[in-house]
Amino acid sequence: MSEPWQDENQKLVVQSNDLITARYQLDIDGFRALTLFLSKTNQRLENPGWVSFTAKEFQSTFDINKKNVWRCMKKAVVSLSKSQITFYVINRQKESFTVLNWLSGYKYEKIDGQITGLKLRLNNELDPFLFNIKSNFSWCFLNAITSVKNVISFRIYMYILSHKNHPRCKRDGFFEVGISIKDFRGLFPDASSRFDNLKTRTIEPAIQDINENTNLSVHWEPVRQGRSVIGIRFGCVEEKAITTKPKRQRLVKRPHVKSGSHAEGEWMRKNTEILYQYEKELKEYDPALRLDMPDLRRAVEYSRLFKPNWHRDKKIELEKRSAK
Repeated sequence: MSEPWQDENQKLVVQSNDLITARYQLDIDGFRALTLFLSKTNQRLENPGWVSFTAKEFQSTFDINKKNVWRCMKKAVVSLSKSQITFYVINRQKESFTVLNWLSGYKYEKIDGQITGLKLRLNNELDPFLFNIKSNFSWCFLNAITSVKNVISFRIYMYILSHKNHPRCKRDGFFEVGISIKDFRGLFPDASSRFDNLKTRTIEPAIQDINENTNLSVHWEPVRQGRSVIGIRFGCVEEKAITTKPKRQRLVKRPHVKSGSHAEGEWMRKNTEILYQYEKELKEYDPALRLDMPDLRRAVEYSRLFKPNWHRDKKIELEKRSAK
């Protein structure tokens, strides 16, 4: 990809394409800590060593509930400490691989005995993949990925971006990216070996996440050879507009009241309106966007008494999407 350094006000996340196609697993909290760490460094230069961020930075960057921020940061440390990256190299018929850890250390920062931040140091053996990279790298703006809900979504997003400027991928107004099923399962070895399950549990949720929460609009289709699916093709448009995809307002927490009470009804009414307006904003931004499955289930649960027509439509939609 082209040089990303022109806008110094934007926070960047840069990765070698070899890291993008490596095999690793992180949970969402580990991914968030890693990307925030990278966005706070100048990846044109050498590994700076220790880099810190506060709990407030972590919470505000990813819109995490304040009550959960420390639990999420501790989970991030566990994920980054336990997860490993496997790089595969195939030369003719000879295959080799290298396994590296993410971290070489971490520290909790305290003021007056209270934990206020986290300091991380990445494994310096990862430097060729993250720092002072001269070629074969891809990048994104941090604010384009802070709302993704799944690490698989981010990894597909970065895989797509790594091919964006390839001459064979460019089309009139958009670009196409393909990947074989073998290579896709190499990226996500724990994904189902059955394509139907791979489609419903991995690919479709990730594409919906990308479409709703990043600056890419993506559609996908299987590539078949006879009756067998041998690959996946992504058609992509990078959104250039100033307007950003809408984000759902945080839902109101259920009060400690009896089921069927007036207070419970008010809680359901408020959340019905939040979900209804959010879906409306999604459709105005892109008619193809939909509520994700958890929000669709909430919409059906909350709306029965307050928006009966919308409730009926969402119930039919939930039955259809659950049957796939």
